[in-house]
Amino acid sequence: MIEQLQSKTHSAVQAMKQGESHTKTSVQQARRAGEALEEITQSSQSVRQLVEQIASAASEQKAANESIVGLMNSVSQTAEETAEISNRTTDLGRQVNTLSAHLNKALSSFKV
Repeated sequence: MIEQLQSKTHSAVQAMKQGESHTKTSVQQARRAGEALEEITQSSQSVRQLVEQIASAASEQKAANESIVGLMNSVSQTAEETAEISNRTTDLGRQVNTLSAHLNKALSSFKV
């Protein structure tokens, strides 16, 4: 009976040692999981900051693109106006040539 009691006590001690070992392993795993979660949190914050920077840069690029489009429209309008003025100048030059020819013809009829 004492041997049975010792045997059961020994079994209980072994079970307690295994339980303690499992508990230590579980605590270590929980600690590592906590550390991993902390790293994930820090990485998430870094990613969030990068996303904010990208969004800000995209917004700045959009504003710059809109400014460029506005300038290009202005240049296009100026080019159209310049072409129109050039056409009018050409027409006026032709009119001056015609008037000059008429004036020369009219002057040629006068003899000095």
